[in-house]
Formats: sequence, structure tokens, C-alpha cells
Amino acid sequence: MGRLQRAGGAAGVVLGGVLTEEISWRWVLFVNIPIGAAATLAALAYVSEARRPVTGQAPPTLDVAGAVTVTAGLAAFIYAVVGTDTHAWTSTYTLSILGVAAVLLAAFGLIQIKVARTPLVPFGLFRSRAVSGANLVMLLIGAAFFSMWYFLSLYLQNVLGHDALKAGMAFLPMGLTIIVGAQISALGVLFAPLASAATSGVPYTEAGLASGVLNTSRQMGGSIGLAALATVAIDRTHSVLGSHGAVGAALTSDYARAFTTASFLCLAAFLAALIVPSIRPPRTQETEARVGMEAA
Repeated sequence: MGRLQRAGGAAGVVLGGVLTEEISWRWVLFVNIPIGAAATLAALAYVSEARRPVTGQAPPTLDVAGAVTVTAGLAAFIYAVVGTDTHAWTSTYTLSILGVAAVLLAAFGLIQIKVARTPLVPFGLFRSRAVSGANLVMLLIGAAFFSMWYFLSLYLQNVLGHDALKAGMAFLPMGLTIIVGAQISALGVLFAPLASAATSGVPYTEAGLASGVLNTSRQMGGSIGLAALATVAIDRTHSVLGSHGAVGAALTSDYARAFTTASFLCLAAFLAALIVPSIRPPRTQETEARVGMEAA
């Protein structure tokens, strides 16, 4: 599944250029509707529901309050960060929305600890170094990777002058490399190990929850990182233009600042990876015998 996900993501960058050039940029968003509908129908047809038997306790219930508060809180936080390109971080507008986000996320935490009979995210999950470390790395990597695709596409079009189709085709070598590598590689060097670390640090019954939290960290990292780096880049553009620089030079400096900041995020992710303990497969009797023979 991870291989198909990476291959699909790489192909989407190229196909997005085709859609934008040949139809409209709106189709980059609209195309997700039929794809989502097809995925839903396929899941209903081929994926069977599995339930863990519940003995001696009440059946689990959906944590609606937790889902609403965490979704609204994260959305408000991202909205506040995105708005910093037109409103200062210390402005009443930004601080008000950040305050709303803080209240909602605090309410989510209270619901998970005190109210929910079946918490959406049991916080005990993060006692595991593997889970906490993997999610921190994924948050930082998501911020860097999402921003890389975004700013690189802007550079190709706004500075080099490529149209949407040519910019999409410029991503083709990278996309093909990712697709081929994802299919022939037994285990990648980033996303697959992170998924293994996040799920191996929890009981088998919580593996799905751990995987979902990891995906949320990736999406949140991408959203927050892109919004923050866009603010950094726009500030740089205004600074260069204020010094009577050319638009092309201002944009180049803009994107360079974003890439430089993203490189520090990658460095922080590398250091955060040291939190994740090494994953060693359990020794079988055959392995024990072989190790004993080699030692002898």
C-alpha cells in the first residue's frame, strides 16, 4: 500500500500539470471527487469489516465530540498561520484565531482524558518512543516535502516561464524514479521505516490507530509547514521589491529562502530520528541456533 501511495503521489504532480494546461486548474481539485467516489465504492465492494470481540465491557462508541473539536482546532490553527501573509503574527486577527484554536485543542484534550468512553486518540499511545519519535519526524518531513513540490512548481512557472504542462513534465524524471524505486525496493529509507516504527511500538490492536495518527502528522506537517514557509517567502519578496529589485530576482530570492528553511526542517527531522529506537525482529529458534553455531 505504501508503494502505491508514493507512486500515486509522484504521478499526481505530472498529471496535475496536464489537467491545468488542457482543462483548468480547478480540475486539480475537482478530480478528487470522482476518485474518492470510486475508492468508496471499491472499499464497500472488496473490503470486509472486522470487529474485535468485546467481552466484559461496553462496546466502543464513536468519539464525535473529540473528532469535532480536534478537526476544528487544527483547522483554526492552520487558518491563522495561512493568514499571516496579510496579517502580522501579533495582530488581533491572528491572535484571536490562534486563541480559538488553543481553546478547541484544549477541549479535545479534556474530552480524551475525562469524557470520552472510547477516546479518538488515547494519549497513552505517545508513551512509546517509537510512536512519538516517528510522528515528530513525519511532521517535520511533511513540512519540508509538501513545500518542496509547491515552491518548485512556482519557480518553474513564475521564474523560468514554463507553462503548466511543461512544468508538470519537468517533474517526470523525479516521478518515474519514485514510481520505479517504490516498486522494486524491499524497504524505503524514510516513510516505510517510519510506518514500521510507529506501528511496532504499540499493541497489535492499536496498530491501525497508530498508522492513522502518523498519517495525520504528515498532513498536518504539510499544511503548517507550507503555510509558514509561504509567509517566510512572501516577507522575503516584499523585502527585495522594497529595495527596488526586479520581480524575477525577488521571486528567486523568495523561493531560495523557502528551500533554505525547508533544509533546516530536514536537518531537524534527521536529529529527531535519533529518538526512534532501532527495530529488531524477534529471534526464532532457528535464528538462535544459527547465532549459537556462528559464536562457536
